[in-house]
Amino acid sequence: MTTDLENLLPSQETPVEFITPTDGTVTKDPSVCVKTKKKIKLKKKSTKGVWINSVASFILEEQLDGVEIVYRWPETSEDRKNFALFVRELKFKLARVEKIAKRKAPYIIGIYSSAYVWASKDVSLLDDIRNYVDFFNVETDNFYAPYHKNNIMTGPLSPLYSLGKDDKSIDRTMEKYTCKTMKPSQLNVILSFGGVHWENVHKSSAEPDDIHFYVRDRNYSGYHFSWRYLKFFGFNLNKASFHVVAKTPYIWDKNHRSFVTFENERSLEEKMEYILSKNLGGVAIDRIDKDDDSHTLLNAVTSMNMCSGPKFAEDEIKYNCGKL
Repeated sequence: MTTDLENLLPSQETPVEFITPTDGTVTKDPSVCVKTKKKIKLKKKSTKGVWINSVASFILEEQLDGVEIVYRWPETSEDRKNFALFVRELKFKLARVEKIAKRKAPYIIGIYSSAYVWASKDVSLLDDIRNYVDFFNVETDNFYAPYHKNNIMTGPLSPLYSLGKDDKSIDRTMEKYTCKTMKPSQLNVILSFGGVHWENVHKSSAEPDDIHFYVRDRNYSGYHFSWRYLKFFGFNLNKASFHVVAKTPYIWDKNHRSFVTFENERSLEEKMEYILSKNLGGVAIDRIDKDDDSHTLLNAVTSMNMCSGPKFAEDEIKYNCGKL
């Protein structure tokens, strides 16, 4: 492990530990993120220090602009305290590295953030770490993912607005985050360049529409797919509809009880316009390689000039926080 940052040369090879986005396990191979049996325990000062040095060394060596921390999820008050201490110490470490590298701009720290728990009134984690991070990349790209064991029905991966009292949407989530932090400029919406295919789903009486179907206690199946493989799986885009509330395309085949939901150019443009209208920080993209070789979805995102929207004051709140 290289800890002498001043003597670090680009030719040196620095092993780096990565947290995977599934269970907090890590790997030391910088080219992949795979599950291992080793886990980082942030309460151990020695382990925490080694990891911070590892991250800082890699950023300096590879001439990167920052790091996103993915920690699923601090569950106890002790977990949250240790995580907050880690983020603060990483911030101080990177400030020292900035001087070594003679950077004109500070390194960026982003935190991959839970869509639900972190914005709750009784959870202090956002308050504890927001002064030490630049962005919270909010998990808004898998509200109805097949791997959510507590899901009782399907729905769009990333609906812009909710139907009825359902809180599973970008609008409800970003409203809670904004009203919790009062810093919309720190909040990024995570966009997905893909979708989900559900099979053997059943009509929902709770939500009488064509995007919610029962899946619990049924012989159903569901899987993710990338935008680039949309046609490969044989989905007929001519049969796609666009949901006026969720602002997302979908295909419902009632004969085969098949439901497909995905992002396309229109849905991403709707999200970009929303982000501008709510004075949010910006976007984070989950795996650009899910796009096709023509960069269809990336072009849809970048075609929206983030500086061309309404002129708001810095961190001007565009939500009604009084109702929460």
